Amino acid sequence: MLTLLRATRSTPLGLRAVISSCAVASAYLFQIPVEIEVPGEPFLLFFVIVIACTLAFGQRFGLLTAILSSVLSLPFFDPGNSLEVSRAIDLEKVELYFLFSAAMVPVAGAFADALLSAYAETEVLARREREKSLLLTELSHRVANNFSVISAFMRQKASGTSDPNAKASIDQAIMQLSVMARIHGRLSVSGDDQRGIDSRSFLEGLCEDISSSASACAWPIKCLSVSYPLHASDAVPLGLIINELITNAQKYAFSAGRPGVIEVALEKTTEGLQLTVSDNGLGLSDKVHGSGLGHRLVRALAHQLGGCVQIKSSALGTCVILAFNPDRRHPGATCDPGSKPKLSVVT
Repeated sequence: MLTLLRATRSTPLGLRAVISSCAVASAYLFQIPVEIEVPGEPFLLFFVIVIACTLAFGQRFGLLTAILSSVLSLPFFDPGNSLEVSRAIDLEKVELYFLFSAAMVPVAGAFADALLSAYAETEVLARREREKSLLLTELSHRVANNFSVISAFMRQKASGTSDPNAKASIDQAIMQLSVMARIHGRLSVSGDDQRGIDSRSFLEGLCEDISSSASACAWPIKCLSVSYPLHASDAVPLGLIINELITNAQKYAFSAGRPGVIEVALEKTTEGLQLTVSDNGLGLSDKVHGSGLGHRLVRALAHQLGGCVQIKSSALGTCVILAFNPDRRHPGATCDPGSKPKLSVVT
């Protein structure tokens, strides 16, 4: 309808005037036989023509049809189809019709102009969104290329390093960079959703990426997550935490040749979201439990989420639980980053 309205507004002025005059003349000719059978005032059909022409062609043509219809309504009041009106009350009816229809012309015209203005703004916003989407796609592609270039450069440096400690550090940095690239890919896929990144698709996709790597083939990763909108700035540290915990489990939880399972679960609690990463491996020693670099990294990332971490380990395996409030940025949300939510431990 709005497309048709824009098309009628863009027609030449002369053509609009001709169409408006023809519409009034057609209404006049249509009402002649009707008035013979059912005498009365012919204003209703004329008024419809006035409003229609105002909406389609603008206020000036609505006023033109109001004048023409007022003149052509005169013959319907006296026999003989004369423009002269003998009774004053009939002339008053015509005058009132003209005043009312003329007064409604600006109202109908303003309504049509508002519709066209809103339609134009919608088109501008849609065009900007398309341009923004193209820019984001290009940016995402360039960032992904940068990840690949940096990884290749670091692998080249690692291959030329004889120091095993330096080589291990570079390999660890390459692994973290690969995780960032995977997370970036997941964020790029989910970025069109203005409500946030879906936690279920994000976690399941990330666990699938980690499982497909060579180091994860020996131990399956089970992922179970609720569907909840995550802010992009929360998804990055959350993904890094998951990767770090899974990597630690792969390195330290299982002895050579021992089967095992790593489980990742994200569930909704009364205080927000709770992430649980557990394994059925050997457990952690007290020394590793308290001073591991990976665990310090996990706690630092948890601080970015405004949450806290609890680690439980025994001979039956290790369980790491992270609790945080994903809605802490919303107005009215109450969250104390230094507080420690009540946690349930899976053993």
